[in-house]
Amino acid sequence: QGISLVKRLTWTMAVFWFIALFLPVFAPCDPLDFEYRVFQKIIPPNGDGNNDRFFVFYNDNEDLGVSGSIYNVLGMKIAGFKNVGGMASKTYSDPDGANWEGYLYWDPSPDISPGIYIWIVESGGTVRTGTVVVAK
Repeated sequence: QGISLVKRLTWTMAVFWFIALFLPVFAPCDPLDFEYRVFQKIIPPNGDGNNDRFFVFYNDNEDLGVSGSIYNVLGMKIAGFKNVGGMASKTYSDPDGANWEGYLYWDPSPDISPGIYIWIVESGGTVRTGTVVVAK
């Protein structure tokens, strides 16, 4: 009579993966509106302060605002990014010394499950996606 829970979860996961991985390929965007660079693709959030955060440094050239979220592989939202910067009067340096207007970061708790997580960052209709690995 109804759709089973497994079928609903399978459908939900399929829709999430399409949106997260394939839709940005088809979305019209000007690559000059939003420049970004990712750091710490593998993080061991053990609380020692070394490599515990995942960063997305950015230049928001059109001042459209930058936001993002972290999802697990089942498509459930785990966290939102914290946003630092976005003001042209101050720049932030990445570990390689390049200057950026601001950055997003994810600071997972030490008790998070190890695995692969999907990040999605959006700025004025431009969507970028990728993965980060939590290793313990």
